Amino acid sequence: MDRNTMTGTDYSLSENDSDPRFQKPPDEHFETWRAALLATPPPVPVLTEVGCVTEVGDGVAVVSGLARALADE
Repeated sequence: MDRNTMTGTDYSLSENDSDPRFQKPPDEHFETWRAALLATPPPVPVLTEVGCVTEVGDGVAVVSGLARALADE
């Protein structure tokens, strides 16, 4: 009894095995991935709240206007 019959799992070639995209050498896969990554725009910060610094001293700043800020942030 072979492994395919014992486990009930089909280990035969899938449709992806004949797809030319999956036949590239690893270096070409890397270069394709790298080019796509470099073509993607970089993430940008999103401004969601604006506050005002009211006091500064000894490594502590007191701010106002940040409704979602918690203590020690």
